[in-house]
Amino acid sequence: MTTLYSVSRLSIYMFCVYQQGLINAVTEIFPDAEHRFCVRHLYQNFHSSHKGETLKNDLWAIARSSNIPLWEKNMEQMKKDSLEAYAWVEEVPPSTWVRAFFSDFPKCDLLLNNNCEVFNK
Repeated sequence: MTTLYSVSRLSIYMFCVYQQGLINAVTEIFPDAEHRFCVRHLYQNFHSSHKGETLKNDLWAIARSSNIPLWEKNMEQMKKDSLEAYAWVEEVPPSTWVRAFFSDFPKCDLLLNNNCEVFNK
């Protein structure tokens, strides 16, 4: 029997809400897939314990950072504004939500999953 394609060689990325069960399942089925989180949903989790417009703007500035030096600068600003918020942000792998760490292979640097939200209605 001839295999037409190999799932392990497909280049895909997953854009999902921050749910550990889903992350584990996708990792098992697509071990080479790039995982990304919707920053709006990430912010909802962040906002439950870190309030304020300044911290919200800091989080979005970090997410929009297009290079490592800018990411470091924005992380330092978050650290100045709130050590607790900084510690929370440090726990989330930047490759899942910060533009500077995204692979350039998918040719997609979206920070929101608005396209997926259409199907949730």
